[in-house]
Amino acid sequence: MTAPLLEVADLTCEFRDRGRTVHALNGVSLTVGAGETVGLVGESGCGKSTLARSIVRLLVPTSGRLLFDGQDYTRWGERRLRRLRKDVQIVFQDPMTALNPSWTVRRLLLEPLVLHRVGEPERRLSQVLDEVELPASVLGRRPGQLSGGQRQRVAIARAIAARPRFVVLDEPTASVDMSIRASLLRLLRKLQREEGLTYLFISHDLSTVRHICDRLLVMYLGRVVEEGRTESVFDRPAHVYTRVLLSAIPVPDPAVRRRRLPILGEPPSPTAIPTGCPFRPRCQMAAGECERPQPFYEVGPGHRAACRLARVEPSGEAGTPA
Repeated sequence: MTAPLLEVADLTCEFRDRGRTVHALNGVSLTVGAGETVGLVGESGCGKSTLARSIVRLLVPTSGRLLFDGQDYTRWGERRLRRLRKDVQIVFQDPMTALNPSWTVRRLLLEPLVLHRVGEPERRLSQVLDEVELPASVLGRRPGQLSGGQRQRVAIARAIAARPRFVVLDEPTASVDMSIRASLLRLLRKLQREEGLTYLFISHDLSTVRHICDRLLVMYLGRVVEEGRTESVFDRPAHVYTRVLLSAIPVPDPAVRRRRLPILGEPPSPTAIPTGCPFRPRCQMAAGECERPQPFYEVGPGHRAACRLARVEPSGEAGTPA
C-alpha cells in the first residue's frame, strides 16, 4: 500500500480561555493520499479550522503527530517549516482578511516566489495568473479594488505560486455567491489535474463536498466520527450525526420534501466534552452504552463510523471494530 502524503495521528489541540481549557481537537486521525481530494465537514465550532491551522503549523498542537511524505514535522522550528511550506499551503475562507489590503496583487504574488526562491519569478507570476484565469491588469490593484471572486482567485494563486504538493482549502467558496462558487470549483479541479495537487477540502456545504471530494470525513466536537468514500457516506451514513447533517441538505425541487432528522439542544461547550460518544447529549437514539467511548466499526470497504448503530449493517451482519 502506498504511504499517504499527509498523516494526522491522534492530534489534540487545547487552549486556555478565562481559566478554562478549551478542547478544540480531541484525538483526530486522518490520512490523505497523493492526488486525492478529501472532504472534512461538520457544523461551526467542531474544530475544522483549528485542524486546518494545525496541519499547516500556524498552530502548534498539544499532542499527536503530523507527518508529510513520511516526515514528522509536528515540532519543527520556523526555519525547517519554511522549507515545508513550499509544499504545504492553505487557502482561507475570507480573502479580505488573508490578503494584505495595502499590497498590490503583484506584491502579494511575488512574495512567495521570492521567499521560496522560485526561479524566474516574473515568468512564474505570468504563468500563475493564466492558471487562475486572471488578467494581467489586476497586478496593479489592491484587494479592496477587486471583486470577491477575483480576490479568492488571487488567494488561490498565492497558495499555488511556488508549486506546492498539498493545499488545505478552508471554506474556499463560502464568501462568494453561487455562480462564482461554481467557477471556483471548476478552477480548483482544473488546477488539480494540471498541477497534480492534493487537497483537504473543508466545508459545511455538503452538496459541494459531494461534487468535488473522493473521500469524506465527518467531524463533531473535535473528533472524526465517520469516514469513507464520499458516495458510500452519502448513500449509507452510519453515524447518527452524519444522518442528521445529510437530512438537512436543501432540495432544489419544491415538490420534494426531505424528512429532517431531529437533533436535541445545542452543541456542548468544548470546555466540557461529554463522556463516551460526543454526540450522545443531542442524540435521540442514545443508549446507556453510548456513555462509553465508541470504537470505529467497519461498515463497508474503507467506510467506518464510531457509533454503536454502525455495528449492524443493513444485511443484519455485525460490523467489526476497526
